[in-house]
Amino acid sequence: MSRIDILNAFEQEPQPLDFVLPSFLAGTVGALIAPGAAGKSYFALQACMSIACAVAGGDLLDLESKSGLVVYINAEDPEVIVKNRIFAIGKKLNQQAKESIAKNLFIEPMLGKQLDIVDDAQRKRIIGYCIGARLIVFDTLSRIHTLDENSNSHASQIIGMLEQIATEAGASVLFLSRIESSD
Repeated sequence: MSRIDILNAFEQEPQPLDFVLPSFLAGTVGALIAPGAAGKSYFALQACMSIACAVAGGDLLDLESKSGLVVYINAEDPEVIVKNRIFAIGKKLNQQAKESIAKNLFIEPMLGKQLDIVDDAQRKRIIGYCIGARLIVFDTLSRIHTLDENSNSHASQIIGMLEQIATEAGASVLFLSRIESSD
C-alpha cells in the first residue's frame, strides 16, 4: 500500500483534472445504464468518435474532450448493426473528421466470441491491446464476464477487473448496461 504524503499534498498544486466525458475522470471506470433500445450504444459510438477525432468537425456531441485512441468492444450487436450506425453518423462528418476517427478508433465486434474479463489470459490480452487508449468501451457488461452481476461480491470483482484494465492500459473504461424497466 502507498499512502498520501499529506504535507506534500498541502504544498504541491495537483495536476488539473482531466475529464474524458463530462464528469468522467480519466483513468476511472464509469457506467452508462438505461433500458434496452434507449440509444446507449449509438450515444457511446458518437462519444467514441468525438474523442477519437483530432480535427475540427468530429465532435458531434460537443464534448470538448482531449482527443486520443479509443477502443470500442461491442459484444452485443451484429457487425452489420455497428456498420449501419457508423454510416449514419458519418453523414454528419467532414472528410478530415472521418479520416481522423478511422485512425484513432478501433471497433472490435465480439458477438459470439465468448469474451470473459474474469479469465486472466483474456483480461491481459485486452489490456495489451488497449495500451495507450484514452477510452475503452465495453458494450454491454453482461456479455464480457461469467459472474452473477446480482451478487454484491461478484459485482465488486467485475468492477475491480475493469479498474485493473483501466489502470494497466492507462485508459478510462466505460461499460454499458441494460436496466429492466418496471412497467
